[in-house]
Amino acid sequence: MAKQIERGMRVALPVDYAGVSMAMTKPIIERGAGDLHLICVPTGGLQVDQLVGAGLVRTVETSAVSLGEAGGAPRFNEAVREGAIRVMDATCP
Repeated sequence: MAKQIERGMRVALPVDYAGVSMAMTKPIIERGAGDLHLICVPTGGLQVDQLVGAGLVRTVETSAVSLGEAGGAPRFNEAVREGAIRVMDATCP
């Protein structure tokens, strides 16, 4: 499946507790398909943090990204502070 992820694609990712496929994360990173637009359904976690940390993400559309009880998502937070990624707020009105 990771072979189907191409540069610039929009990729929808489920929240961590809803069956996110962490096994796909490493092959996506190894493939190196960057400039991704991640759509978090509805929030993001470890998978988003790892993809951002690998430098593969251009945009994250989400209402939140965290590692739950483990705290904040360090790579995501750093990328936001540095302006390395675009964040689109997807919170419900």
